[in-house]
Amino acid sequence: MADVNDKMPFMEHLGELRTRIVRGLLGLLVGLGIALPFSQKIVDYLARPVRATGNNLVFLSLTEAFWVQMKVAVIVGLFIAAPAILWQIWAFIAPGLHEHERKYAAPFVLIGSVLFIGGGAFSLKVVTPYAISFLLSYSRPGLQPMISIGSYVDFLLKFTLAFGLVFELPLIINPRRLHRGGHPDADARCVQPDLDGGAADHPLRGRHHLRPHLRPPPQAGPGGHRDSRVTDAV
Repeated sequence: MADVNDKMPFMEHLGELRTRIVRGLLGLLVGLGIALPFSQKIVDYLARPVRATGNNLVFLSLTEAFWVQMKVAVIVGLFIAAPAILWQIWAFIAPGLHEHERKYAAPFVLIGSVLFIGGGAFSLKVVTPYAISFLLSYSRPGLQPMISIGSYVDFLLKFTLAFGLVFELPLIINPRRLHRGGHPDADARCVQPDLDGGAADHPLRGRHHLRPHLRPPPQAGPGGHRDSRVTDAV
């Protein structure tokens, strides 16, 4: 693995990014192959909150039910492939990290996968059943729900992916500590100005060095004499 001080040409960065994307897509393809045989059972399981309210799902076009099963298989495959995709993300950014920062590779992949899957499970088991029950409670005589399988699965998948990504926020925010080397007072050191440095180290010191250069040219007075009051005011 390249050292953090090694410089990689721009085209090599693009080649590395392409390689990681292709490998991530291959992982997604493997996850899709695993999930596809179970897509019908998964759709039936996802429909349970609606059926519990005494309603049924419908499909409004010939291909809707087919494409819904494909979509469900892709999303489930994404969750299955989450460890492989996160590993490719880490492998892409790792060359730009210091040696002591690279030891977080395994925790990054493991914790990221658990958080992503946990967020999706939390959405399916806790959030969406209550949301569906609440929204269907607005049905009444003369206003009956007719929910298509496509719109229903889109509703579930948006919630599932949203909660999966929200649960990733601790993993996205916490790596800031990698740049601090684990020192608790590093934040204070980052924002504390170096008062012993030169003019560029502190804006107040630099102001006195730049002051002679920022003076405007003296203006001519009424009698043709230079008015020095403008210069002295600066």
